[in-house]
Amino acid sequence: MLDSFKNPYEESKCQAEMLIAQEQKNGAIVASVYRPSIVIGDSRSGRVTHFHGVYAFIRALWASLERLRRRAPDKGLVHLPLRVLGSEAQTLNFVPIDYVVNGMLQISQRADSAGNTYHLANPVPTENRVWLPNICRVLRVEGIHLVGEKSFLKAPMTKLEALFQKQMEFYYQYLQGEPRFDCKGALDALKNTGIECPVMTGEFINKMAGWYVEFLNARTG
Repeated sequence: MLDSFKNPYEESKCQAEMLIAQEQKNGAIVASVYRPSIVIGDSRSGRVTHFHGVYAFIRALWASLERLRRRAPDKGLVHLPLRVLGSEAQTLNFVPIDYVVNGMLQISQRADSAGNTYHLANPVPTENRVWLPNICRVLRVEGIHLVGEKSFLKAPMTKLEALFQKQMEFYYQYLQGEPRFDCKGALDALKNTGIECPVMTGEFINKMAGWYVEFLNARTG
């Protein structure tokens, strides 16, 4: 079954849902399934309490930049030639934690929600060419680009690129394409409730990444 999934984590979630579906079919339980996409921080403050996914990506870049800045007196913009395996045209589906939590609570109060599956994802996924430059601006770095595999055939990976790819191996696969989420069920259930998923604008990405960079800086300050 693993061939149908990017990794064992995805497969385990599917197997869990299959177990739930079987128990529901047997009449043992009545369960609703909520499928969030890539959960990020609070839409108002940017605050987050877990540091996986895109936060691991930010942390790896931040750590590399900190090493460079310790060697140089200039604390301004850093030029870091780094090719990252991925596609600019592909997307990542970021969803704020408050939308996920509020959506689950609201939908669960509906009598007709039991037994259904809801994608609590962003109806408008964010292109890689949008979120990466904004994160780079927050980190004050330039020279980072998403490239295809052909780029490394023309010029082999540098030591830094090889190290970064090894660190980010789990997440790299999502930079080359991600699942598409059918949000209709969740959107219909949340209609006229005032609970909406915000679009990932540059301003929002700056808030999300900025909070985490400040958190990292405070830990080493």
